[in-house]
Amino acid sequence: MACKDSPASIFSPLSDCVIEEASARDSISSNHDAFLTVNVPNTTDPSTDSPWTDISNTRIVIPDRPFRCHFFASELTSERRAYIKAIALSTVCTAFVIISVLSIYWGTLWKLDEHAYKLRGVVIDFDQGDIGQAVLRASQEQTGSPRQITWTIENPSAFKDASSVAQLILDERYWVAIVVQPGSTDNLRKAVASADTTYNGTTAITVYISQARQEQAYSHFISPQLRDVLQAAQLSFRTQNAQSLSHFSNFNLTNVMQIAPQTILNPFDFQVNDLRPFDVPVTTALTAIGLIYVAFAALVSCTHSLQARNQLGLNDKLTLKSLLKVRICSPLICYFWLSFSYALLSVFFHVPFGRFRNAAGFPLCWLMFFLGMSALGLTIEVVTVILTPQYVSYFMIFWIIWNISVCYLPIDVLPGIYGYARMAPFYNISRAARSIILDGKNEHVSALRLYNCEKKVLINFAVLLAWTTISIVNIILCELWNRRKLQIFRNRKMSYA
Repeated sequence: MACKDSPASIFSPLSDCVIEEASARDSISSNHDAFLTVNVPNTTDPSTDSPWTDISNTRIVIPDRPFRCHFFASELTSERRAYIKAIALSTVCTAFVIISVLSIYWGTLWKLDEHAYKLRGVVIDFDQGDIGQAVLRASQEQTGSPRQITWTIENPSAFKDASSVAQLILDERYWVAIVVQPGSTDNLRKAVASADTTYNGTTAITVYISQARQEQAYSHFISPQLRDVLQAAQLSFRTQNAQSLSHFSNFNLTNVMQIAPQTILNPFDFQVNDLRPFDVPVTTALTAIGLIYVAFAALVSCTHSLQARNQLGLNDKLTLKSLLKVRICSPLICYFWLSFSYALLSVFFHVPFGRFRNAAGFPLCWLMFFLGMSALGLTIEVVTVILTPQYVSYFMIFWIIWNISVCYLPIDVLPGIYGYARMAPFYNISRAARSIILDGKNEHVSALRLYNCEKKVLINFAVLLAWTTISIVNIILCELWNRRKLQIFRNRKMSYA
């Protein structure tokens, strides 16, 4: 290849030459060894002061031009095979993860209605009259199937009054309670006899629920079946009541229908007393979807920490004791402030942390999120050492699906295999957050109930602390194992030398 314009230009310094790269590359065959050699013959006159003497037998190396090959070029055969093999292996592994891991979540929704019998409701008849009997019959007719709530009849003598039944719901012994108020049948008879225009049938039955316990359970299972039971009781009683009134010769049906028609058409109804209403919708983001982002935040922190240690060579420079301190303390410090950011975000959206022990709600939630992020993040730290960063993404899919699958529905309606929920970090974070945020102060929250609530929150905290402790122990074991492997490798290297 010559320099530009004329042969005389070759005598100028090499840096002044303008290489026509495009034309030169067109002349190089595809199987060229990626450089061009120019052999210049010696001048015939040694006395001539010619530049050829200095550059005799000079080799000019021209590097490969980038972006010159297509994917199926013959010179990329080995690279193409390796690439296709890597992509195929990744696809097979991902497909296996999809089938094996996502089936955990699919299983929570499969035949969901067939597990409704695990939800328990209670019926208590303080009336001991026709209305109470109608409700008891309807509840027993609407139970027994796997798709129906299991209704239990409790003896009213076991309770001081109707309002004391609320404690059964707050203590989570039952999901719903139907209470037939005392004197309901007598009040109806008096209202019919006197054509009382002020009669209100909704005072006959009170239904106690706690929607904040699991709002999905009430919307999908309890509310529809509760309505079916009470509508069946109303229909049965309305027919029976009309037949019994027809036997009274002095009963003026026309007069009653004109003055107080509700006593005939709607002899009784019910009112719902939601002891713990789900009145903070943003709690769903805090206790379900948001936990996925918490796990990813822990993964990001773990990845950055690993890259920093590798780039700075800290794994080889630090003593084992110092490395363990860095491996354990640095993520915990990060989680402390990340969990604060997560809790503070909820304050911006007016999550009422003050319902639980007044001002103690926010620091408790902060501590709970810190323990939760530590449980999630330190587990990722351990798995990163075992699987290496290349494959930790597969574990993340499992880790998130395994956790989130038990957060959307009550574990009572899930198959028995999902009993692991009680030890899952997501579930315990969600339960503790619901207790702190949604356990509002009202007339039903007694000192005993508050104590039971705090006891359950402590159990949730203990589970998260156990996860954190186990992960710290595993980090120590992994680092001991790594140091032992490194020492064995160095000893072998020295023996070969």
